[in-house]
Amino acid sequence: MANWIVIAVSVFMVAIGLTGVVAPARLARFVRRWQSRPLLWAAAAPRIVFGAALWFAAPASQAPLALRILGAITVIAGVVLPVMGFERYQAVLLWWLRQGALFVRTWMFAAAAFGLFLLWAVVT
Repeated sequence: MANWIVIAVSVFMVAIGLTGVVAPARLARFVRRWQSRPLLWAAAAPRIVFGAALWFAAPASQAPLALRILGAITVIAGVVLPVMGFERYQAVLLWWLRQGALFVRTWMFAAAAFGLFLLWAVVT
């Protein structure tokens, strides 16, 4: 089950990453939709689940140590996200949205590459 969660989220990461590379304005519209208090909690829960999936998928992967570390970091990020508060969460999103297209494209290329790395790690 953990492998399937990692695969699904990785495919989503690649899709979002490529969308941001090709159409950063479209990605910005998507990100703006996450600027509400309830969605802050909705953003935290999948991080915790994904982090746990990375942790449990790690032993059978091509990069067990990397997946364990990433899993722990992702769970911590999911726990910290609601604790940091809505105002700070919104400030980070707004800061990210104010950066130029090159910034967005660079980060989204990295996100797509990261998703491909995770796919490689759990599928092969």
